[in-house]
Amino acid sequence: MANSGGAGRSRGGLGIARQIRALEDGTVFGCRSDSHLTRAEGVFGGEPGRPGRLVHNPGRPDARELPSKVSRLVLQAGESMRIETPGGGGAGPPAERSPERRAEDVRSGKVLAAER
Repeated sequence: MANSGGAGRSRGGLGIARQIRALEDGTVFGCRSDSHLTRAEGVFGGEPGRPGRLVHNPGRPDARELPSKVSRLVLQAGESMRIETPGGGGAGPPAERSPERRAEDVRSGKVLAAER
């Protein structure tokens, strides 16, 4: 997932996203994760990774971020949940990452160009 790994001479690993869409009214969703509470710290001057998130109806006007412990959320057909796992922390100072590797981060989608 773009921008989830911490910057560094070696970039932190990327988190992943899973999106689940309800096909029928009354679908019950439950999830437990503490990944939004902490960030994977960087080492030797690297930056931390992004924490995880749980988003109800991402991309819609009624989208909202939820706490990471949801025990019984009843979804209607067409509603969705997005589970984003945390990214890893970077290693070494970000200024030491070569311009070639930074450009590859953008080309590969690890980093959005506006946020390098």
